[in-house]
Amino acid sequence: MSFQDVKPSSAPRKPGEKRGLLQSYAPPPSQSTILEEQESVTGMGYSALSDDILAYRRHVDMLQKLAAAAGTPQETAATQTQLRLQTDVVSELGRKIEARLTASERTLASPRGGGGSTAAQARATHAKLTRDYRRVETVFKNVQMDVKRRKGLAEARRREALEEEERKQFAGDTEEEAQRMQLQMHEDRLPGGNGR
Repeated sequence: MSFQDVKPSSAPRKPGEKRGLLQSYAPPPSQSTILEEQESVTGMGYSALSDDILAYRRHVDMLQKLAAAAGTPQETAATQTQLRLQTDVVSELGRKIEARLTASERTLASPRGGGGSTAAQARATHAKLTRDYRRVETVFKNVQMDVKRRKGLAEARRREALEEEERKQFAGDTEEEAQRMQLQMHEDRLPGGNGR
């Protein structure tokens, strides 16, 4: 038996009637479809929030790359400026996301947030987005701490080198002074010297 042996039903279909199993199959909704459906019911803008969290992640990744040069000989004034500006961008975006998460949390908690399966999906989406944001926020805070540590170590090394240079200079001055004093004492002991 082959596919040619199976003939489609010649009987006319009624309007809305589907023929065969494959025609009745509908793929599961995509994440963006679910977010759009939740937004239409709850009005919370989860897809925009999700996009903001992705942008936040990208900016934190850029910050990590810039932070790798902090406290090293490769760090330049331009790198320091970029690092400071990128930190400002990430901080501002983080405040924006935090405000949106707080607002959507209040909406979910209000009576308008409602119940039902769509509200449950909205709560689950909110929880996931909050978790994603917190994870990236933790990475951002770790990068900030790493930059402070690296800069502190670089400053300590710079101070140590400066102190070592001063010590060498002082030791050189002291050694010259000691030699001068020895020469003076030696001259004082010689006959016809200043001391006798």
